Amino acid sequence: MGGPLLERNDCPQRGRAQAHAARRAIEPEPAPRAASSCLTAEGAPLRLDPRTVRIDADEAEALAEAALAHGGRAGLAAAVEAFTDDLLPEDRYAPWAEPRRERLTSLRERTLVALAAAHLTADCPEEAVAAAEQVLLAALLPSLGRVPARSGRSPEEERDRLFRATAGLLGELAAERPVMVVLDDLHAGDAGSFQLLGHLARRAREGGRAWRFLATVRPGELPAADPRRQVLDLLIRQSPAAVVELPRLSREACLGR
Repeated sequence: MGGPLLERNDCPQRGRAQAHAARRAIEPEPAPRAASSCLTAEGAPLRLDPRTVRIDADEAEALAEAALAHGGRAGLAAAVEAFTDDLLPEDRYAPWAEPRRERLTSLRERTLVALAAAHLTADCPEEAVAAAEQVLLAALLPSLGRVPARSGRSPEEERDRLFRATAGLLGELAAERPVMVVLDDLHAGDAGSFQLLGHLARRAREGGRAWRFLATVRPGELPAADPRRQVLDLLIRQSPAAVVELPRLSREACLGR
């Protein structure tokens, strides 16, 4: 949130039509002939009105800049907390959002560095290390460099968030070199782990991504009606997975003869 909804338009008629469409999308039932309570054209282009609409990206930015100016631990910690959600999530690939996202990422890292320094000054080395680790994670693995999201999400939203973050992590690692994930005794995993594995295996096949999985499993531990078995069977039918059956070792082999 917080970016321009409409760019400056040289055609007044087209601009009015776009403004009307934007208002209908944000305010489905506006009062007749009443001014918008959410949009403003002050200093065009058309924008969300910060006086009536809470814009989390603006709040996080303001908190961080104020905290960096004053340097107090409490203020810096509160500013870092404001970055815990994924800012601008609906406009991840919009051209206007990219520079703003980069600016927010840089601002968060500066705030974390300042917080780590403040913890050291206050003789709190453990807290300083925790803040510094987040900066390192953001530099090495951006998808893991964020603090966990605030509570209040549904289980389905949390699951989707986890799936996206894990796929992002594997993607970042695979961009450097191919990745092989080894899963031993997969039959001991829960249903959610199997769903994540299925999601990642399909992503690897459909997107040609450079990550693969090698899993060992005892089929007898997964009855046919078990939802985990159904995930595996589906992967085999759809071809992301191939089965290699290993026979039992003979007594001589176990004894090393």
